[in-house]
Amino acid sequence: MVIRQRAILDADKQLRRQAILSAAAAEWLDHPERLASVEEVARRASLAKGTMYLYFTTKEEIYLALHEQHSHQFFDTLEALLSRERSRPGLKRLTRDIIDAIRQNPAFLPLAIQCPSFERNADPDTVARCKVAIGARLERIGAAVETMVPGMKKGEGARLWIRSYGLMLGLWQLTAPGPARDALLERAGTSVFRLDYLVQLEAALHALWRGTVSQVKGVQ
Repeated sequence: MVIRQRAILDADKQLRRQAILSAAAAEWLDHPERLASVEEVARRASLAKGTMYLYFTTKEEIYLALHEQHSHQFFDTLEALLSRERSRPGLKRLTRDIIDAIRQNPAFLPLAIQCPSFERNADPDTVARCKVAIGARLERIGAAVETMVPGMKKGEGARLWIRSYGLMLGLWQLTAPGPARDALLERAGTSVFRLDYLVQLEAALHALWRGTVSQVKGVQ
């Protein structure tokens, strides 16, 4: 049954917006090779197509919002893990926390990789709000790291997270598993990219963080 009655109360609007995002996520899980159309998401959410445009103007805006949601879930997990380390932080434990947060939020990286394509067909103000919200989380987590590393200046923690984020996305593009990638590697006859993503990421993050902390402490 298609729901046609317009939501009036803010709580009802939030529920309907979440229903749209849940439907988009379900469509994406069923068809990860493409973005579902607005009509397909509407059908999955049992909403009229016109209702969709009260919340999102393009399908890319739907998936940008989904990316933001999963990013915050990832940050929530990471902050909870990091909060345990404040008394006795260690680089191996900190980088392991990032790996654990990725494991617990499997949709985070696949959506993050596609974020630039989402932004190209989304309202600039919507994109800006998304970046501001994610930037605020990075600053907050960065500030937590600064309390764990004596001598780290204000803002250095967030910059470290930006570099870590770049590593996460770059390695995912090179090594992310999947039928299409496996078929391509088989055809190319090369094994250089047949790497365990999480193993390689943990090693790369540990090297990055160790180098950063060494610089903060004045170790050459």
